[in-house]
Amino acid sequence: MVVLSVTVPRLVPAPFSDSGEGTATDTAVPLLLIAAVLQFFDCAQHIGWSCCAASTTPGADSGSPSSVTGWPACPSATLLGLAAGLNTFGVRLGLLTGLATTAVLLLGRFNRGVARLNAEAVPATT
Repeated sequence: MVVLSVTVPRLVPAPFSDSGEGTATDTAVPLLLIAAVLQFFDCAQHIGWSCCAASTTPGADSGSPSSVTGWPACPSATLLGLAAGLNTFGVRLGLLTGLATTAVLLLGRFNRGVARLNAEAVPATT
């Protein structure tokens, strides 16, 4: 779907537009492009959350990933959609920004946890 949305973006919404004006299609094309990029960050967020939550090491970061997910999307969607006056595009861009932020935070948290485990595993030299 992402490949279709990027390569031939007018093809995807065309069956849902019954008027010859193309207004719905003109609105849908940029939203589909935003959705295509959003999918990348959505997958990255799920990978980061799964990596943090699935660790079976004692003292693992199993509860805190849930505290990170979701909070960046609502304020950014509200700011870009309503305050900036970008309407539908702003809401979608805000969701994209929120997912990207969440993905970066979760993957960073996982990397810090791996670095901490690696540091604990290295024997101290005296």
